[in-house]
Amino acid sequence: MSTGAHNLTKITIYINPATEDALQAVMEREGITLTEAVRHLVAYGDVVYRADRVEGKMVLISDGDQTERITLL
Repeated sequence: MSTGAHNLTKITIYINPATEDALQAVMEREGITLTEAVRHLVAYGDVVYRADRVEGKMVLISDGDQTERITLL
């Protein structure tokens, strides 16, 4: 795959209904295209993946009063 700001690679994938729903939700909330929604979710996923799988860190979600650990598969 190409990397860099100006090098784009076209891919074709099959997704399940849950993934389609997640993409649609991001598109609606953010007012963005499908392509941008994919980029957003991949970027978020990359951060979580690197923290958990590469760096061995715990991934936590906090709303200020409550913190919970995310258990990844």
